[in-house]
Amino acid sequence: MADFYPRMIATASKLLAKFKQGVIEYVPLVAGATEYDPMTEGTPIPLDATARGVTSEYVDDLVSASDTMITAAVFGATPTMQGRITIDGVAREIIRIKQIPAAGEPVAWMIFVKG
Repeated sequence: MADFYPRMIATASKLLAKFKQGVIEYVPLVAGATEYDPMTEGTPIPLDATARGVTSEYVDDLVSASDTMITAAVFGATPTMQGRITIDGVAREIIRIKQIPAAGEPVAWMIFVKG
């Protein structure tokens, strides 16, 4: 059982790398050198991910059916709401992040973006 999650992570990463679509990147925001420096965009992190329309189970006050749902393999960083997603060079605002599974070590991420 100790190797269950590492195997799940490897399987999810392998499948998402095989079926990834276009160029999807996570762009983190990085704090400035001092507390008075504004946040700046960090180095984009390429994702093994797919993009599709939002399914009805996730539509609510924040997420609409016209938004985009990204399913991404783990990528060495924890996505935050302050970051951005670019899909084929177009920046999108993150509106929700869902870790899969909800507790423990993440196997994949569902990131909902506007548009």
